[in-house]
Amino acid sequence: NWALKLHGTTMGKLTITVEKPSGAKQGEEDAAEGAAEDAKKGKKHQAVPSEQLPKLKKQLTDTQIEELIEDAVTAAKGNLSSDDFDEKIRDTLGNMTRVGAEKALNNCVKKSSNREVKNRQAYFMGIISMAIKKSQQKEAAKKQVGDNKPADE
Repeated sequence: NWALKLHGTTMGKLTITVEKPSGAKQGEEDAAEGAAEDAKKGKKHQAVPSEQLPKLKKQLTDTQIEELIEDAVTAAKGNLSSDDFDEKIRDTLGNMTRVGAEKALNNCVKKSSNREVKNRQAYFMGIISMAIKKSQQKEAAKKQVGDNKPADE
C-alpha cells in the first residue's frame, strides 16, 4: 500500500512508477491514481479508498444546473462567465439540493470580483466545497440536537 502512494512522484530526474498488484482492490487502484496525480501537482495526498467515499445521488438536472449558473453569471455583472464553471463544478452542483447550489453560487458571485486568481475554476470549486462543508456541519448539528432530545413517553 505505501508503495502505491509513491507512484508518480519524482526522485531527482526520475519519476517513480509502481505497478499495481494483480489482486488490488478497486479502491486501492483509485487511491494510487489520485495520489499520482496529486504528486505531479506537488500536492500532499491522503488516499481514501473509494468504498469509503459517500455515494452521491444527482439531485439537479443539467438544465437546472445551467439555469443556476446563468443566474449567477447575470448577478455577477461581468465578473463571472459560464466558462468559470467546469464539468467538476457542474457535477458537484448537481449533487447538491437546489437551495444548497444557490447558496454556493451566491458565494461565488460575492467573491467573483477577485481577478488576481490564476485558476478561477479551482477557486470557485473551493468556495463550493466550503459551502458543502458548512451545510454538512449544520446537518450534523441538527441531527445531534435531535438525538439528544428525550423520547416522548
